[in-house]
Order: sequence, then structure tokens, then C-alpha cells
Amino acid sequence: MFSAVFLSLAFLTCFHKLVPWETRRVHNDVAGFIMAVVGVIYAVLLAFIAVFTWENFHKAQDTAELEANKIANLYVDCAGLPPKIAFVIRRDLRDYARLVIYKEWPAQQAGQVNIEAWKPLFKLNLTIARFRPAESTGAIEAEILQTANQLYEARRDRLAAAASGIPNVIWAVTLLGGALTVAFSFFFGVPNFRLHLAMTAMLSASLALVIVLIVALDYPFRGQLSVSSNIYERLFERVVPAMTIDLANVRSVEPDYREMTDSILTDTIYSKYFSDLPRESFDRMLVSEPP
Repeated sequence: MFSAVFLSLAFLTCFHKLVPWETRRVHNDVAGFIMAVVGVIYAVLLAFIAVFTWENFHKAQDTAELEANKIANLYVDCAGLPPKIAFVIRRDLRDYARLVIYKEWPAQQAGQVNIEAWKPLFKLNLTIARFRPAESTGAIEAEILQTANQLYEARRDRLAAAASGIPNVIWAVTLLGGALTVAFSFFFGVPNFRLHLAMTAMLSASLALVIVLIVALDYPFRGQLSVSSNIYERLFERVVPAMTIDLANVRSVEPDYREMTDSILTDTIYSKYFSDLPRESFDRMLVSEPP
């Protein structure tokens, strides 16, 4: 913004020396008419681009929230599946969320694309595809499969939004239009040159502020002003601790675990499916505490 103001004042100073204000003052009526037409056209263009980027930013935010909600829905819906399948799916979902938060999000903010999170998502899809549900869990499996497909769609939409922006030709028209609008203000003949400088500075600053806003919102996942990853972190703050593990139910459903004591069963489940979590957090999920 400061560069735009400085350049506009520098060009105005040079123009003022080349064309005296007395000469320009004679043509103020014509210059005012042309300035009004150019100003309205550019204002409409700038407003259209600003509204477009603002709506695109909110759309990207909604896409990220939808993806995070689908992760949470899958994590909760797994409660109706056999424990071993549910544990595997939840482990893959936690791995996916971590990669999104700690790998993909920093890459997006730097203007890069990271696709490491596809791996746990493919593993999740493979686990669901291989599962052969009993009649009692068929409806749950169908719901989980549908939610998983929606998660895929939300992820694709987010990656597409992270790589999309205003085309270069529109940027060229926007910047050139701003320069022409400020340049037209030079043609006014103002007896007080300092007042003319102040008016031109305010005009260029106003246009530059809107352009800066457009730049900040152009890529919704890039830079400091971007969609936050906090919505994914809520999975570990709210959803994961809320999902309890009933050791008695695990024994009744999984024949391999029926003869294990509580302590052995707890250690087995933790080492195979929940080792990515702190042991204290895992122990709080247990319904029947180990002796």
C-alpha cells in the first residue's frame, strides 16, 4: 500500500512540473466527467473481485469444516462395528488428521501441495472395502462407506481450493485499472498542490487497501490470513477422548481376546491400535479399568 501511495505521489509531482495546474484547471469539467466514468467502471470491477474472493474464502472454510466433520462422524460411527475393525479405522483417521494438521496445512500456507494424507485415507478405504458385515451391522457399514466417500469429496474440494486463485489476466486488468484511475486524478488543476497531493494519496491508498484485501483472500489456505486447521484439532480435543472402550464388549465380540486378563488386553489394544496416543489418555477411555 505504501509503495502505491509513494509511486502515485512521485508521478503526480513529475506530471505537475510538466503540465502547470493552470493549464489543467481549464479542463476540469471534462476531466471530471471522464474520471467519473472510469471510477465507476473500476469500482464495479474491484467490488466484483473483492466479493468473489470473500465468498471463495468462506466456501473454502466451509469445505474444510465439512471434511473435519466427516472425520469426526466416521470416528463416532465406528462404535457400531466389531472392535478390531473400529480400532483400525479410528487409528487411520487419527493418522489422517495429524498429517492434515502438521504436514498439509503448513505446506498449503507456504503455497505448496502436500498429499501425504492420502496414504491413511487409502488404508481406511481398504479396511472398509474388505470388511464383510453381518446382517446386524450391514446398515452401519453402508453408512460408514457413504461418509467415507463424502470425506474423499471434501478432501478433493479442499485441495482444489488450495491451488485455485484469481487468473493472471484479471490481476493485470485490476492493477492496470487502478493505475489508470489514479493517473486520471493528475489531470485536475488544483491551485493548492499540497491539497492535490493529499487527495491523490487518499485515492491511491483506498484502492490499494482493497487490492491488499483481495491478495490476502485470493488463496484461502495460503499466508497468515488463511483458513485455520483448528477444526481438525477438535478431533483430538473432543471426539477421541469421548469414545470409550468396553473391555467386556471387546471380549464378547472378539474370540482372540476372551482369555486375556484386563491388563494384558489393555496393553494389547494400546500397542496395536492406540500407541499414537498418550497412555494416560488411552487409560481414561477404558470403561472397566485394568487391575
